[in-house]
Amino acid sequence: MNKYLVILGCFLAFALSSCSGEKEDDLIDVLAYEKQAIHDYLNQYATGEVVAIPYYSRKGLLIDSIFIFNHNTNGEVAKDSGWVMMDYDMSDLSGKILDSSDLGKWDSTYMPGYAYGGPVLFRVDTARYNFLAEAFRHIGVGESGGEVIIPSVLGAVDGKPLHYKLVSRTIFEDVAEHEKEMIQGYLNTFPAAETFKDYPGEAESDTITYTLLMTKGEGTRKLQVGDSVLMSKHLMILDDMGGGIRLKFMNALDTTKILFNERWQRDFPAGFVKGLQQLQEGDSAHIVIPYGMGYGAKGNVQSIKGGGTYYNEPPYCTFGYWVKIMKIVAPNNEEE
Repeated sequence: MNKYLVILGCFLAFALSSCSGEKEDDLIDVLAYEKQAIHDYLNQYATGEVVAIPYYSRKGLLIDSIFIFNHNTNGEVAKDSGWVMMDYDMSDLSGKILDSSDLGKWDSTYMPGYAYGGPVLFRVDTARYNFLAEAFRHIGVGESGGEVIIPSVLGAVDGKPLHYKLVSRTIFEDVAEHEKEMIQGYLNTFPAAETFKDYPGEAESDTITYTLLMTKGEGTRKLQVGDSVLMSKHLMILDDMGGGIRLKFMNALDTTKILFNERWQRDFPAGFVKGLQQLQEGDSAHIVIPYGMGYGAKGNVQSIKGGGTYYNEPPYCTFGYWVKIMKIVAPNNEEE
């Protein structure tokens, strides 16, 4: 009996080792095909210098290299710290778009990473496998941007190498200081508007929500907790293009009736709540909300089916609302 068990065990071990060898051979073939496909792509589409950046394991063994090409070398490039305001397309080598910050390229075949394209802030640091940070050290600020290919063993979607087209819009060292400048640039376009300031707490701070009164209504009482409110609102985000500020609108104007109670306020950022409390019936205003009184460093996210993250409002997002207060009804004057 034991003799037959030994023979059977030897047979199974041989069979498993053979299968393992076949899988390893298959993987080697796949990686060799991919490497050839990447080099064929570069030979066909790359013009000028191709920068190859090798990556090694902790034991010093070469894993693979990323390739940076068709890149603008005239503009300012990122250093070992700071931030890049960027736009991007991510695709496979066949050109199939997997993600993009360009609204015109979105379709139903993929879930974008950022609602309405961003804005997308990318942190540059010295992390071991920060491939885009390495790319931005070679891609200067400007519309021409640059491209990078990341082999599948370093970073992949569905087991395929990634091809990025990147545009560096602005480079800056400090997010808060950059946001202040951007907000001030927006405020400067409305020099005559009466402006209210709100802070996170009672004391003044560098984090300020600005409410710009565009039209003064006939109301004499500011919005208070417990009021019923009929208002229209239009969500916007500020996006620094480098040469100026663009607005991205997240949704169309809609008219909603709300009960301005504590429960409703918990569902919205502090800056929006404070800005509304500066308004009276008939007022229209722009409420500009810094990230410190909005969704902060994490942004407003939801999970994507199958894995990944989708940003309704991106990390460090500066956003706001165009608001019109159409009617305010105090609790003791509730209408049927």
